[in-house]
Amino acid sequence: SSSSYCSRLLLALHGLFPTRTRNVTALGLAFLALLGFTTAAVGFAMDLTIEYLNLSRRALYHSLDPQPDSFGITLARLVVWVVPTLVLSTLAIYATKVLSPLAAGSGIPEMKWILAGSSTPHASYLSLRTLGAKTLGLTLALGAGLPLGKEGPFVHISCAIVEALVRMPGFARIGRSKPRKLQMLAVGCAVGGWSTCGAPSGG
Repeated sequence: SSSSYCSRLLLALHGLFPTRTRNVTALGLAFLALLGFTTAAVGFAMDLTIEYLNLSRRALYHSLDPQPDSFGITLARLVVWVVPTLVLSTLAIYATKVLSPLAAGSGIPEMKWILAGSSTPHASYLSLRTLGAKTLGLTLALGAGLPLGKEGPFVHISCAIVEALVRMPGFARIGRSKPRKLQMLAVGCAVGGWSTCGAPSGG
Protein backbone atom coordinates (compact mmCIF):
# COMPACT_ATOMS: atom_id res chain seq x y z
CA SER A 1 0.00 0.00 0.00
CA SER A 2 1.00 3.63 -0.32
CA SER A 3 1.26 4.06 3.47
CA SER A 4 3.67 1.15 3.86
CA TYR A 5 5.72 2.43 0.91
CA CYS A 6 5.98 5.86 2.54
CA SER A 7 6.99 4.26 5.83
CA ARG A 8 9.75 2.25 4.14
CA LEU A 9 10.92 5.37 2.29
CA LEU A 10 11.12 7.38 5.51
CA LEU A 11 13.03 4.58 7.23
CA ALA A 12 15.46 4.42 4.32
CA LEU A 13 16.05 8.17 4.42
CA HIS A 14 16.38 8.01 8.18
CA GLY A 15 19.08 5.37 7.86
CA LEU A 16 21.16 7.45 5.48
CA PHE A 17 22.36 9.64 8.33
CA PRO A 18 24.02 8.41 11.51
CA THR A 19 22.35 9.20 14.81
CA ARG A 20 25.00 11.78 15.69
CA THR A 21 24.50 13.59 12.38
CA ARG A 22 20.74 13.64 12.88
CA ASN A 23 21.16 15.08 16.37
CA VAL A 24 23.52 17.79 15.15
CA THR A 25 21.17 18.65 12.28
CA ALA A 26 18.18 18.88 14.62
CA LEU A 27 20.19 21.02 17.03
CA GLY A 28 21.25 23.36 14.22
CA LEU A 29 17.70 23.70 12.90
CA ALA A 30 16.38 24.46 16.38
CA PHE A 31 19.12 27.05 16.85
CA LEU A 32 18.37 28.72 13.52
CA ALA A 33 14.64 28.82 14.24
CA LEU A 34 15.20 30.37 17.67
CA LEU A 35 17.68 32.86 16.23
CA GLY A 36 15.28 33.92 13.49
CA PHE A 37 12.31 34.45 15.75
CA THR A 38 14.35 36.14 18.49
CA THR A 39 15.92 38.58 16.05
CA ALA A 40 12.56 39.29 14.45
CA ALA A 41 10.99 39.91 17.87
CA VAL A 42 13.76 42.34 18.84
CA GLY A 43 13.41 44.15 15.52
CA PHE A 44 9.62 44.35 15.88
CA ALA A 45 9.87 45.77 19.40
CA MET A 46 12.41 48.32 18.22
CA ASP A 47 10.22 49.37 15.28
CA LEU A 48 7.22 49.86 17.58
CA THR A 49 9.27 51.99 19.98
CA ILE A 50 10.79 54.08 17.18
CA GLU A 51 7.38 54.67 15.64
CA TYR A 52 5.94 55.69 19.01
CA LEU A 53 8.75 58.18 19.62
CA ASN A 54 8.41 59.72 16.17
CA LEU A 55 4.62 59.97 16.35
CA SER A 56 4.79 61.48 19.84
CA ARG A 57 7.20 64.15 18.64
CA ARG A 58 4.98 65.01 15.68
CA ALA A 59 1.83 65.04 17.80
CA LEU A 60 3.46 67.45 20.23
CA TYR A 61 4.55 69.66 17.35
CA HIS A 62 1.10 69.76 15.75
CA SER A 63 -0.60 70.35 19.10
CA LEU A 64 0.63 73.94 18.95
CA ASP A 65 -1.93 75.81 16.89
CA PRO A 66 -0.14 77.83 14.18
CA GLN A 67 -2.96 80.42 14.35
CA PRO A 68 -2.31 83.19 15.05
CA ASP A 69 0.86 83.07 13.02
CA SER A 70 3.18 84.83 15.43
CA PHE A 71 6.88 84.69 16.18
CA GLY A 72 6.17 83.14 19.59
CA ILE A 73 4.22 80.23 18.14
CA THR A 74 6.84 79.64 15.47
CA LEU A 75 9.60 79.64 18.07
CA ALA A 76 7.64 77.30 20.33
CA ARG A 77 7.10 74.83 17.48
CA LEU A 78 10.80 74.99 16.65
CA VAL A 79 11.73 74.23 20.26
CA VAL A 80 9.21 71.38 20.46
CA TRP A 81 10.64 69.86 17.27
CA VAL A 82 14.35 70.27 18.09
CA VAL A 83 14.53 69.62 21.84
CA PRO A 84 13.20 66.01 21.79
CA THR A 85 15.70 65.21 19.03
CA LEU A 86 18.56 66.61 21.09
CA VAL A 87 17.41 64.82 24.24
CA LEU A 88 17.00 61.41 22.56
CA SER A 89 20.29 61.77 20.70
CA THR A 90 22.10 62.64 23.92
CA LEU A 91 20.53 59.66 25.68
CA ALA A 92 21.63 57.38 22.83
CA ILE A 93 25.22 58.60 23.12
CA TYR A 94 25.16 58.37 26.92
CA ALA A 95 23.75 54.83 26.89
CA THR A 96 26.44 53.69 24.47
CA LYS A 97 29.22 55.32 26.48
CA VAL A 98 28.06 54.00 29.86
CA LEU A 99 26.84 50.51 28.95
CA SER A 100 29.37 49.52 26.30
CA PRO A 101 31.49 51.78 24.06
CA LEU A 102 31.97 48.74 21.80
CA ALA A 103 28.39 49.28 20.63
CA ALA A 104 29.43 52.40 18.71
CA GLY A 105 29.59 52.30 14.93
CA SER A 106 28.04 50.12 12.29
CA GLY A 107 29.17 46.66 13.33
CA ILE A 108 29.75 45.22 9.87
CA PRO A 109 33.55 45.87 9.71
CA GLU A 110 34.01 44.24 13.10
CA MET A 111 31.95 41.20 12.10
CA LYS A 112 34.03 40.83 8.93
CA TRP A 113 37.09 40.90 11.16
CA ILE A 114 35.66 38.21 13.45
CA LEU A 115 34.49 35.98 10.60
CA ALA A 116 37.94 36.22 9.03
CA GLY A 117 39.16 34.12 11.98
CA SER A 118 40.79 36.74 14.17
CA SER A 119 42.35 35.17 17.22
CA THR A 120 41.52 38.19 19.37
CA PRO A 121 38.69 37.38 21.82
CA HIS A 122 35.42 38.92 20.73
CA ALA A 123 33.29 37.98 23.74
CA SER A 124 33.05 41.60 24.91
CA TYR A 125 32.10 42.83 21.45
CA LEU A 126 29.18 40.37 21.38
CA SER A 127 28.29 40.44 25.07
CA LEU A 128 24.83 40.98 26.50
CA ARG A 129 25.95 44.39 27.75
CA THR A 130 26.96 45.41 24.23
CA LEU A 131 23.71 43.97 22.87
CA GLY A 132 21.69 46.11 25.29
CA ALA A 133 23.71 49.23 24.51
CA LYS A 134 23.40 48.70 20.76
CA THR A 135 19.65 48.04 20.90
CA LEU A 136 18.89 50.97 23.20
CA GLY A 137 21.22 53.39 21.43
CA LEU A 138 19.90 52.54 17.97
CA THR A 139 16.29 52.79 19.11
CA LEU A 140 16.82 56.20 20.70
CA ALA A 141 18.82 57.53 17.74
CA LEU A 142 16.20 56.47 15.19
CA GLY A 143 13.42 57.66 17.49
CA ALA A 144 15.12 61.05 17.51
CA GLY A 145 14.77 61.19 13.75
CA LEU A 146 18.47 60.93 12.96
CA PRO A 147 19.25 59.80 9.39
CA LEU A 148 20.87 56.50 10.35
CA GLY A 149 20.81 53.16 8.59
CA LYS A 150 19.48 50.21 10.56
CA GLU A 151 21.04 47.39 8.55
CA GLY A 152 24.63 47.57 9.80
CA PRO A 153 23.82 47.95 13.52
CA PHE A 154 21.22 45.20 13.29
CA VAL A 155 23.82 42.79 11.89
CA HIS A 156 25.77 43.45 15.09
CA ILE A 157 22.64 42.94 17.19
CA SER A 158 21.82 39.64 15.50
CA CYS A 159 25.36 38.33 15.99
CA ALA A 160 25.23 39.32 19.66
CA ILE A 161 22.03 37.27 19.91
CA VAL A 162 23.94 34.34 18.37
CA GLU A 163 26.61 34.73 21.06
CA ALA A 164 23.94 34.76 23.77
CA LEU A 165 22.22 31.66 22.37
CA VAL A 166 25.38 29.55 22.09
CA ARG A 167 25.97 30.16 25.80
CA MET A 168 22.66 28.48 26.64
CA PRO A 169 23.02 24.91 27.97
CA GLY A 170 21.04 23.42 25.09
CA PHE A 171 23.36 24.89 22.46
CA ALA A 172 26.67 24.48 24.28
CA ARG A 173 27.84 22.02 21.61
CA ILE A 174 27.69 24.77 19.00
CA GLY A 175 29.57 27.19 21.23
CA ARG A 176 32.38 24.70 21.86
CA SER A 177 33.06 24.23 18.15
CA LYS A 178 34.79 27.28 16.67
CA PRO A 179 33.99 26.42 13.00
CA ARG A 180 30.34 25.79 13.81
CA LYS A 181 30.16 28.95 15.90
CA LEU A 182 31.63 31.00 13.05
CA GLN A 183 29.04 29.46 10.73
CA MET A 184 26.27 30.57 13.07
CA LEU A 185 27.75 34.06 13.29
CA ALA A 186 27.75 34.21 9.48
CA VAL A 187 24.10 33.17 9.56
CA GLY A 188 23.52 35.87 12.18
CA CYS A 189 24.85 38.47 9.75
CA ALA A 190 22.35 37.31 7.12
CA VAL A 191 19.49 37.18 9.63
CA GLY A 192 20.26 40.70 10.84
CA GLY A 193 20.27 42.05 7.30
CA TRP A 194 17.01 40.41 6.28
CA SER A 195 15.23 41.31 9.51
CA THR A 196 15.49 44.98 8.61
CA CYS A 197 13.72 44.21 5.32
CA GLY A 198 10.59 42.94 7.05
CA ALA A 199 11.23 39.19 6.90
CA PRO A 200 8.62 37.58 9.20
CA SER A 201 11.07 35.31 11.03
CA GLY A 202 14.42 37.05 10.77
CA GLY A 203 15.33 35.78 7.30
